[in-house]
Amino acid sequence: MRRFKLDRDVVITKDLIQNLIEEHSEERRRILEMKDYYNGQNKAIKNRPYTDINKPSNRLYSAYPSYITDNFVGYVLGHPISYKSNNEALLEQLNLSFLYNDEIDNNTTLAQEQSICGYAYELLYIDEEGNVRFKAIDTEDMIVVYENTLEEKELFAIRYVLDQEDKGIVYVYTKENIEAYSIDKGMLGAIIEEECQSNFFIDVPVCTYENNRQRIGDFEKVLSLINAYDFANSDTANDFEYFTN
Repeated sequence: MRRFKLDRDVVITKDLIQNLIEEHSEERRRILEMKDYYNGQNKAIKNRPYTDINKPSNRLYSAYPSYITDNFVGYVLGHPISYKSNNEALLEQLNLSFLYNDEIDNNTTLAQEQSICGYAYELLYIDEEGNVRFKAIDTEDMIVVYENTLEEKELFAIRYVLDQEDKGIVYVYTKENIEAYSIDKGMLGAIIEEECQSNFFIDVPVCTYENNRQRIGDFEKVLSLINAYDFANSDTANDFEYFTN
């Protein structure tokens, strides 16, 4: 949940990128755990040990995490965001861009990520047709580094995309360039020249949406209550099934 901060004149090296990815691993685990809760996978009850194999071992999940988040998203974006401007030409261009990027669906994804994880990221890029695109990124895949100043401006961003074997690509977004490296088992490899390009936005192309100053998800503070509820329901079901038998 903490922000990564460095001096504004820091030199971005492979060792620095490697260290940031390693430091981010704990936050990545937290985010994935929150998403498990949202998807109905409460690991606390799922992995609960039962020593007596002859007794019932129900593991019941409540839907409270998704209920909380879905209500938040519906309340905030139940009606799509509308835009007004006296500049009709600008408004027309914006609406065309929003339509091309499916802005309504993108906003919903951002709100959902923000509610679950405590914050969300949106990446700006240029597609193969030369059009400006923006897309909500899986929060666990992105690291944004800020200046260690009062203004806390974005210095650079790292996005690492891994497969089931922890192999993939690491993208580093600075104000000038986008660099790409291979990654295998968490270790940074060689630079991938064909994936590197200039950054036409002349700024770090990542927008951050924070749920609150602490970057806490909407149901994160009540996880202990959710766990207790799931345990109590499971125990009730176990007792009922045991005595019925």
